[in-house]
Amino acid sequence: MSKALIIAYYWPPSGGAGVQRWLKFVKYLPQFKIHPVVITVDESCAAFPKIDHSFDKEVEGVEVHKTKATDYYKFYTKFKGEKKIPQGGVPSSKSSWKNKVSLAIRNNLFVPDPRIGWNKFAIKKAVELIKKGDIDTVVTTSPPHSTQLIGLKLKEKFPHIKWIADFRDPWTDIYYYKDLGHSKRSDTANKKKELEVLEKADDIIVVSPNMKTLFTSKSDRINSDKIKVIPNGFDHKEFENINKKANPEFNITYVGTANKDYDISSFLSALKELKKENINFKWNIIGEFSDEIKEVIENSGLINLVKYHGYLPHSEAIKHTISADLLLLIIPKVVNNKLIYSGKLFEYIATKNPIICIGPHKGDAANLINKNNLGKNFLYDEQEGMTSYLKTTYNQYKNNELKIENFDIDRFSRKELTKALVELLNKTQL
Repeated sequence: MSKALIIAYYWPPSGGAGVQRWLKFVKYLPQFKIHPVVITVDESCAAFPKIDHSFDKEVEGVEVHKTKATDYYKFYTKFKGEKKIPQGGVPSSKSSWKNKVSLAIRNNLFVPDPRIGWNKFAIKKAVELIKKGDIDTVVTTSPPHSTQLIGLKLKEKFPHIKWIADFRDPWTDIYYYKDLGHSKRSDTANKKKELEVLEKADDIIVVSPNMKTLFTSKSDRINSDKIKVIPNGFDHKEFENINKKANPEFNITYVGTANKDYDISSFLSALKELKKENINFKWNIIGEFSDEIKEVIENSGLINLVKYHGYLPHSEAIKHTISADLLLLIIPKVVNNKLIYSGKLFEYIATKNPIICIGPHKGDAANLINKNNLGKNFLYDEQEGMTSYLKTTYNQYKNNELKIENFDIDRFSRKELTKALVELLNKTQL
């Protein structure tokens, strides 16, 4: 077997969507004669927003090297008076001078992010492994985007090594970048580092077609041929032996985070129409909503029909997804939202339950849903359309006719997506 060195900050026992992409690639790579070697941060030194031990069994037998790290978030959260590690897209509920000062410190001292305290330890371990002579490919995956600087350093030190930079999210174009309060200096530094990574990586992997277009447009020195789209997906194994139970009421389920950029005003108005017609429904929310969006829901008069489950282990979230009658996907109303190809979309698809998507009509998510009749996409203000679709799916629910048929979901299985990755790993470096 050839070896590939995978450098990933988020790794079990870390929870959240960011862990799953490379956890699943690593799981299936040996079936294609690639031996993955993982470098990650030791959990005792890590800044993980979530812990999820449901992934623990999946890393058994994997060659994993855990290193120390300087946890700058320890000082950051202590100064703010919060124990919780901040999670992207869900800002702190505290609007205070401490919050403003801590953001200023974060964005001026740590470029691109405070998890850069891991880099020197990861680089040392990577150099040690590469010098053994049996690793010819290094993959860095982000966020945190500080991990891409590890690849940059290793490429400088070992020019013969093929370096692949994997982006699960954009860097300076992520929708909440504007909320981080970057100074002109830190913004310039982030954009400079981003461009350097995009230009110097031998290959780049992105999760959506529009992200490829975005990255290609950043420089004439970035050849679109070196950017490959490998989306997120779902693991068949996680959906086996889970039977969908009949729900006593129409069950609408949302999985993920949401903040003030997630415009749900028309969706709430559509739900009110269902309530007026005495349609019995429940909206389940799996994940974290910011205080601002929770307040919007509370003021809607629908709070008794909403159930917050909070963050759940991935295995439990899957059960809720399978048991839903209708799955809700919300694309934030932000710049470049067409490129958002949420990982949960593919797990939604795996259930064969219909999807109602709120977002741009020509976005990557909308294109996939509409092209394959997986549900319906609506713009943020299309209340009448949402109301009509909710009623239609409710009637299908009553008649037990909700399944999506005639769609080849296997192309989004983790194993099939790993095949595409293997082609890139085996590609001869020019």
